[in-house]
Amino acid sequence: PETAWAPLLKLEYLTFFWALFFYIGFMRAVYPNEYRPWLQKSNAVVATLFSVLVLFTDTLTGSRLIPTYQAVHFAYLLALFACLVPGIYHRRPYYLYIAAASIIVASFNLLEILRLERFSPIENLSHIVFLAFIFVHAVMMSHRSADTYRQVSRLSDELEARNLALQESEQKYRSLFEDSFDTIFIISNSGRILDVNQACLQLLGYTPRELRQLDKLDVLIAKEDQERFYREIVEFGSVVDFQGELVHREKRKVPVLVTATPRLNENGGQVGYQGYVRNISDRVEARQLRQRTKQLEVIATVDPLTRAFNRRYFLQAADTERSRALRNKTPLSLILLDIDHFKAINDEYGHLAGDEVLAAVARRVHKDCLLYTSDAADEMSEVV
Repeated sequence: PETAWAPLLKLEYLTFFWALFFYIGFMRAVYPNEYRPWLQKSNAVVATLFSVLVLFTDTLTGSRLIPTYQAVHFAYLLALFACLVPGIYHRRPYYLYIAAASIIVASFNLLEILRLERFSPIENLSHIVFLAFIFVHAVMMSHRSADTYRQVSRLSDELEARNLALQESEQKYRSLFEDSFDTIFIISNSGRILDVNQACLQLLGYTPRELRQLDKLDVLIAKEDQERFYREIVEFGSVVDFQGELVHREKRKVPVLVTATPRLNENGGQVGYQGYVRNISDRVEARQLRQRTKQLEVIATVDPLTRAFNRRYFLQAADTERSRALRNKTPLSLILLDIDHFKAINDEYGHLAGDEVLAAVARRVHKDCLLYTSDAADEMSEVV
């Protein structure tokens, strides 16, 4: 009795106007695909309009608005029911609870309208309907909480399993990273070394920590290879088996093959390069050894003056050609050449001129023969 009746009546009207708005919000949270945003937004506009009219008019005018809003309210209930049917038909999660709560709300609203219009003798059942509605949703929320707990528990177990797998994978690849005989590196776009394995110590004499403290790679790349290396990086974006030399801590050069590819972040942007450096000192030494061996073979089998094969090589090669000719039944000829009056050339023009004559004759013979050799000072033989 001590409370003003008019404010309480307006509060009741506001509760009636806005209850459906919050219920639509709840339904959208449960079934976002069935309940579109425009439904709740349009209801908010209607509720705001009626609320303003109620707040700034007297209670008599506000009471006259109720029948109009009841028609609008009933139309929204039909819209909610139309949205609810697909969810029930497709058996969305918790559809039985939603269907039961919706039937309770729709039945109460219908009975309440009939009671207010004096078409129904049933007394006000709002408190019973409210408790029934709360009970249904409490059971549903309990069910959802249990499902959520099970889902969180399952996700937690999956996350723990994935973390263990990630740790094992990281340990495995870290082991491969550290145990590799090649120097594996990760560098930034500016050329700063972010990570490198222990193989760098044997390759360059620097520890991984010392290399990570370097600002640029220029101190490691031989000066004659720097321009070519950076040009290929800029032009192609990467290098594969780039052959060059790195500078050891002891200032000696180490021949290497470098492969560097772009390193990308989760957005696809390049953040640096990654790759490996392979020491090819053994390969270079082997190639140099083969070259020296070949040079020694040339020295051992080729006459330095005439550039013709010597007698030792001629005997081996001639025997091979003879066996091939017999096997293939092809003709084979052996020609012995002797330079007439060669002594007279040496006596009259000197030994240097004689050497030039021998070299010139050897070149002429070389054009038309399969194998030729010089033996004595003025004799040659050839296989044709």
